[in-house]
Amino acid sequence: MMKMVSLRVVIGSWLLVMVVVVVDTVVVLAVDCITVAALLSTCSEFVNNETKYPYLGSSCCKAMTTLGYFAYNDIDRHALCFCFIVVINATYTPDAANAFCTLPGFCGVSLGFLTDPTTECG
Repeated sequence: MMKMVSLRVVIGSWLLVMVVVVVDTVVVLAVDCITVAALLSTCSEFVNNETKYPYLGSSCCKAMTTLGYFAYNDIDRHALCFCFIVVINATYTPDAANAFCTLPGFCGVSLGFLTDPTTECG
């Protein structure tokens, strides 16, 4: 009997792969999606409407600030964009994904790309 593999398991396994950028013959680690997912998870109270909004200094805003540090250059911004959009769309409901997209603004952080579930990071 064949077992059906859920989309969540497949996507979750896929997210274990880190984003790597090859520049000539040097491999540079840009951003890993596991870290992005872990940082985003600190904002679950806001996303699940348990708190009205994240406030400066909260663990959620600290996570957004950390994500902002990952957006250091074009390569890192592209990788961060990819991980951010993939994680929110693969892990959360559409309403929650939309809520995640408001977090950088609430926390006064610019990630260097449009935070919208439909953003194409290419």
